Amino acid sequence: MARLTTIELTGYALRELKDGGLEWAINLDKGLRHLPQIFWENGRGWDEVNVWALRQVEDGADYETVKSLMKALQRYANFLELNDYDWRHFPQRKEDQVLRAFRKSLMSSIEDGTYASSTASSTMYAVIRFYNFAKDNNLISPNAPLWSAEKKIRHFIDARGFARAMVRDGTDLAIPLRARIGNGVEDGLLPLSAKDAKELMKFSSQKNTIELHLMLAIGMFTGARVGTVITLTGQAIQGAVEHPVISDLYLIRVGPGTAVRTKFNVSGDLEVPKQLLLDLKKYLFSTRRLLRLAKNASASRDTLFLNRYGRPYSVATIDSLVSQMRKRAINEGLTEFKNFVFHETRATFGTARASVLLNIGLSRSEAVDQVRTAMFHKDESSTLRYIKFVDKASQKSDAANRFYEETVGLRNEDWNALGK
Repeated sequence: MARLTTIELTGYALRELKDGGLEWAINLDKGLRHLPQIFWENGRGWDEVNVWALRQVEDGADYETVKSLMKALQRYANFLELNDYDWRHFPQRKEDQVLRAFRKSLMSSIEDGTYASSTASSTMYAVIRFYNFAKDNNLISPNAPLWSAEKKIRHFIDARGFARAMVRDGTDLAIPLRARIGNGVEDGLLPLSAKDAKELMKFSSQKNTIELHLMLAIGMFTGARVGTVITLTGQAIQGAVEHPVISDLYLIRVGPGTAVRTKFNVSGDLEVPKQLLLDLKKYLFSTRRLLRLAKNASASRDTLFLNRYGRPYSVATIDSLVSQMRKRAINEGLTEFKNFVFHETRATFGTARASVLLNIGLSRSEAVDQVRTAMFHKDESSTLRYIKFVDKASQKSDAANRFYEETVGLRNEDWNALGK
């Protein structure tokens, strides 16, 4: 299978000598400590993709963006090797073209629950981006029948709450995001019901590792994205301060200036229920974590969640663990989780928060402001989807308040029976 790793790239620049001559000298400003690169099973690098990754960095993309793109290309590389395809071969018959075969494989992965539609969609998008680069730089034939161009209409809500439409160029290879029922609140996802949310927490505590259970709990009760969850540190947990207004709620600082990552580098405070914070502190000093910590001699020792090798978890690993959890849940008859993805914990938290705020009498603008702050949304358009979803949801008051008090509030739950 293809391997994704990072290399350290040394930068050089011309330096003028005293005698007027020039020489190449190391320039630390031009170097890269972590450049994602893909290597085939035989050990050879996929040179074209690796150069593309470097180009992304040179064009200003941050590390997480480039890593995400390269993970998508790694999935494609694995598909190529498994099926003995040449990425540059495009016969006239559509059925034999590699990109269409890969798209078909991704669609099958959505149906069997291996990938969420968002993962498949972003993977196909990254592969198309690479092929555009390859075509622009004459790495493949300019006449290769890659795809058919299409006009795509994207409907969205602007910052003022008005419905808008934008036309953009697309291809017939693009994979649309799917919501299971109705309209999703974020990334095409729907929140879990109060009953399903509690069932998920119970199942994860009894049938999964304590690490996955706590990560799901953080997502469910704080709305944190997975990238934030896996970079939480012991220092962040121990530095939590009491909320100045709400009892039994604590604030954990995340974003720039901390080691905890956030999307778009937004600064803010995670609002963490007291019971969850106590569970996290207990885990921080648990024998299980300390044994894992003993295997880690790197700068990431303060990371809260470490895998069995003593290294921080990656987003891909969490996706894999959630996929395994889904299969176990289905085997035990919990078919409501057959399409569950980690990000649904965030959708659930945001919907519950919006419902509570509206039901206690806050105006829409006040509710939007508070939900936006809690969810770390870059703009109001994302937050407004939650407000509109709540407006349309039936029995919103009763269900949302019960969920918030019974689940998000962590009032009467005993999470001592955690996984192995």
